[in-house]
Amino acid sequence: MELKHSDQLMTKYSFSKVIEKSVLAVGVSALFGACSLGSLVDGAELPADIIDSEVLKTVSGATALYNSAIIGFSNSVGGKAMFDSTDVRNSQNNAGSVIFVTGLFTDELHSAESQEATSSLLLPVTSNAVIDARSLPDNIFTADYRGRTGQYRQLYGNLQKIRARATDARGVFRKYHSGSFDNEIGHLFALEGMAIVLLAEIFCSGIPLSTFDFEGDYAPKAGLNTQQLFEHSLTLFDSAKSYISDSVNFEHLASIGKARAYLGLANYSAASTEVGGIPTDWVYRVGYSTNRPNLFHTVGNMWSASVADTEGNNGLDFISSGDPRTAVDTIVGHPGNPQPRVPRKYVPAGSPPGTNPGTMALPFASGIEARLIQAEASLSSGGASWLATLNELRTTCLPGAICNAPEPAGSGNVAGLPLLVNPASDSAKVDLLFRERAFWLFLTGHRFGDMRRMIRQYNFREEALYPSGVWGYNRFGSYGNDVSLPVPVEEQETNGLYTGCFNRDA
Repeated sequence: MELKHSDQLMTKYSFSKVIEKSVLAVGVSALFGACSLGSLVDGAELPADIIDSEVLKTVSGATALYNSAIIGFSNSVGGKAMFDSTDVRNSQNNAGSVIFVTGLFTDELHSAESQEATSSLLLPVTSNAVIDARSLPDNIFTADYRGRTGQYRQLYGNLQKIRARATDARGVFRKYHSGSFDNEIGHLFALEGMAIVLLAEIFCSGIPLSTFDFEGDYAPKAGLNTQQLFEHSLTLFDSAKSYISDSVNFEHLASIGKARAYLGLANYSAASTEVGGIPTDWVYRVGYSTNRPNLFHTVGNMWSASVADTEGNNGLDFISSGDPRTAVDTIVGHPGNPQPRVPRKYVPAGSPPGTNPGTMALPFASGIEARLIQAEASLSSGGASWLATLNELRTTCLPGAICNAPEPAGSGNVAGLPLLVNPASDSAKVDLLFRERAFWLFLTGHRFGDMRRMIRQYNFREEALYPSGVWGYNRFGSYGNDVSLPVPVEEQETNGLYTGCFNRDA
């Protein structure tokens, strides 16, 4: 059986039908050398000239599939690809990564196009710009519009592909590997659960979770609503925990994932209970290298986006607030245009001014997130500990941080955060909580889901929450009113059971 690449979305990525040779080739484990993931197995490699997928049904094939699942997850969260010919104005396409797409759609990032001072364009036309402007018309996936949708078509496919890789790897581990790899199998369940949580947070209600059998075939499924997606992810996180025996890192990841799903279901008490044992200084990071850099990699002192500040009137003041958690560095831009701003926390120490090799591991889940979840549970129940929890994050010096004497110094290597004052109204308290989440979890792929929850669970109005009004430095057009991304049309073309989104609202 010859290895094949699919031009369609990876809803049809099954072991027996589509294997991506590029991610299983020689050296996959070397990509993560010094990263804190610590989860690639055995340094297993496959020969560069593999042409038969049967070779993967072996001991070494199991570890290679596992490694490819981890690499696929890191690339989906914050990876970067080179030029995408479907988006001719964006020579630094970010491969549909969660952090990039959700940052553009919310108030965290501006697309490079929105910053252009000179252009003949009247409306945003590239993939990045369409997402940034939240301008997704009903015909967004017709043939003449597909070139403007590459980013989130890729994102959808990437997240579905993680599910397929995880299923394949688990199946081969169980059948062909003689050793005990329960921790790795549990890790794969956790990654699959996280992929479903991200699908539920980012895309419309009504997403099919077609099934994959590493020895069988692709089985199409009908769409599930957002609640069903979160509920299904809970079963995967439970499976993860049942396998994980001696990996605290993977166990905490499953707990954070389960709590994130509970937040999506408005079960704040269960979410808080789930993360109670996670220490504040714990972090699960996804790794990158010079071969597969993260999205903050700058080429020729250019970056395809910029950190936003009070975007569209409603956006948070990520830059002008002077908050150290969202500090930026300015790099060289096109002459006459605003200069792109790169988040300082993702610039490796020692990088020359205006450059970023894109090799820094990015935090995906953390103990700080666990404390924020507990604070939200306290606030939702009318408790009093929520503000103390937020202030503890601001003033407690964590191990490894640069701590001022005397304390307080601040969590997460962040110093200089003053104590928060308890707001007078309930709505202001919720607003403060989500502001703290936005700053602590800045550009980690959480803001999109949080903003949808603010509408769905806390009765915020979309027009007062999302960027609105005139879009772009050169006043190209107006922001749209979308709060979720549609499922790409390829799903309908290849899945006869899928009939489209149930609901595009929050």
